[in-house]
Amino acid sequence: MSLNTRDEAKDEVAIQDDDVINKILDSEGDNLSGALNNRTVGFLGGAVAAILKRDGEPGRRNGAEKINGADLSLTGTITAVSTAVTGSGTLFLTELFIGAWIAGTAGQLREVQAIADNLNLTLTAAFSADFAGQAGVRMQTTAERIALLESTAEQNLVVNGNMDFFMEGDKTSIADAAYAATLVKYTKVGAMIQDAVESTDVPTQLQSGYSSVNSLFTSVTTIDASIAAGDKATWSWFIEGYDIQKIFQKNFWFSFWIRAVKTGIYCVSFRNAAKTRSFVHEITVNTTDVWEFKEFTVLFDEGSGVWEFESLVGLDVTFAQAAGTTFHTPADAWQTGDFVATANQVNGVDNTANDLKIAQVQIVEGSLTIPFRRGKLADELARVHRLFEKSYSIGVDPGTVTDVGMAGDVDTGNVTPTVKAMVYFVRKRTVPTFTAYSNVTGASGVVRDIAAPADDAQALTGLGERSVDCGSGGSLNISFQWTADARF
Repeated sequence: MSLNTRDEAKDEVAIQDDDVINKILDSEGDNLSGALNNRTVGFLGGAVAAILKRDGEPGRRNGAEKINGADLSLTGTITAVSTAVTGSGTLFLTELFIGAWIAGTAGQLREVQAIADNLNLTLTAAFSADFAGQAGVRMQTTAERIALLESTAEQNLVVNGNMDFFMEGDKTSIADAAYAATLVKYTKVGAMIQDAVESTDVPTQLQSGYSSVNSLFTSVTTIDASIAAGDKATWSWFIEGYDIQKIFQKNFWFSFWIRAVKTGIYCVSFRNAAKTRSFVHEITVNTTDVWEFKEFTVLFDEGSGVWEFESLVGLDVTFAQAAGTTFHTPADAWQTGDFVATANQVNGVDNTANDLKIAQVQIVEGSLTIPFRRGKLADELARVHRLFEKSYSIGVDPGTVTDVGMAGDVDTGNVTPTVKAMVYFVRKRTVPTFTAYSNVTGASGVVRDIAAPADDAQALTGLGERSVDCGSGGSLNISFQWTADARF
């Protein structure tokens, strides 16, 4: 799509309001929020404004390339060290502009922040590895950039990939099949014992282009020095079936940041719910205990196997910290069976010094490298609540003794009082496991009999995806905290 004139823009946006279009084309897009909202323009109106504010109509700015022009092979070669790029025989001033995207190692794209002269520029974030004398670097067009931002700003398929929510707190000696960072499932077979806690050690803004607050920090407290064939220690994210519909039999792009003390090859796998189809990719931690960016493209299964497209697990995304030979398979091809690693997988649990942190986990449709994105925090919280919700405040762990947020009922007429139709904030993926907690003792599976005073076993009726009735066997006046767990 090329929008070079007022008429073309008007036709494409399908708005017959000259005032709105004129404001967009006259670089007044910043003042259009009310008008655009009322005319259902959505993202495209903002995109047109952004494009035309940069390139202008023909004649407004000499030499402005077409908005949707092809990628350009830049003159000369470039060398990148951190965010500094130097050129040899390059023409940065005429071939690039602030906001343009250039390609580096492994097809990665980085945004131009400043251009000093034809031979020197600065990027908003560094490539994952420095390089020298690279030829054939191309410029990402504005239209492609807009398409990428539109597709990823609120469509990272990994829920809580930014590790914003640790709704159950830290997990010391985390159990097999337990969750860390709310939605990251730990699976272990073997002697290893690990902790999984919230960390504020994250990639810097300069590194990743995003100011995250938290990472998932795993440490080894008891080692497994010799991984048996059936042993493993893995961390999994689950994509709901509804959400994989848009990427099935297409390319998707996976990226994350990792900081590991133990260097070497780790593996990321993608499996169906039945674990009968698996794709394993190797990533290499090159330097001990520094943040490194990892990214790659996967062509989603070409039709074999059974995949879920509704509320069950659509895609199981698993990072292997250790895995025995039972779970080994060759890399970079879909295989029939349950596999999470290759024969090159390191044993990441063979030393208590093997700290590991993961941040900014992302899956998006397509195969182009882009910086990490997540939607608005309130929207991300709603996605989390579809899978796990609690009455406690966000930063308060279930089982904490507190009255803040508790539910309750005072009833002098019923034999078995209940809190009727207690409605969840968000409809759950499936009927959840509901657990009441005493607000006085913190015990689980009980409500508090206010009059006794003592804890009494919870009694549930009408448990559904949207609400539940919770009471007790006979207490008239009750109070309690609660969780509703619809995780996979």
